Amino acid sequence: MKIFLESRIIRLSRKEPKKLSFSDLSFGYSSLSQIQETYSEFETDRTAERLFLWSADNFKALKADFFSMFRFIKAAGGVVKNEKNEVLVIFRYGKWDLPKGKVKTGPGKYDGGKSNEEPEKINQAALREVMEETGLCRVTITGKLSPTFHIYHEKGKRILKKTSWFEMKAPSDQPLIPQNEEDISIVKWVGQEESEMIRECTYPSLKKLFREAI
Repeated sequence: MKIFLESRIIRLSRKEPKKLSFSDLSFGYSSLSQIQETYSEFETDRTAERLFLWSADNFKALKADFFSMFRFIKAAGGVVKNEKNEVLVIFRYGKWDLPKGKVKTGPGKYDGGKSNEEPEKINQAALREVMEETGLCRVTITGKLSPTFHIYHEKGKRILKKTSWFEMKAPSDQPLIPQNEEDISIVKWVGQEESEMIRECTYPSLKKLFREAI
């Protein structure tokens, strides 16, 4: 499992890594306290580019203990293509991005029961977010892609977000309307000729998705 912390990578694995560079950290799992100490070291040591946490015998416990250090958030989004095989992208916070957003989990999850939201299925959330952020109204899910994971900080808390991705298709004759209240300034279809520009100005966790899509 690959998890991004900005441009740096954390890998949870069942096997001890065989090849390490001078900027890598690697630890075999033994306990939650060890995971906490190891992660804190990696988080503060900006010279370390990759952290490997592994356990051949107890990977489930390793994963559970690692996830317990974060507030876990589910999100969903789409890699949308049109009949010309172009990909729909958005521009937000100075980066090229793909339409995505948080899955509605229903009341009580994080707000003490104050929310009136109904829980969503992951695919429903992906379609909703794509339509809200881009203005599309005719979109169809055609397949499922590998999820991405990334860590960030919000109000002093560590957040681990899992984004589930779906392949989608949509005709290009629809108007594109950026969702300004979500700080989206551009929505556009892009083809192969713009792929390098997109990859150079996107998030590290999305580069593989863009490379495979465009």
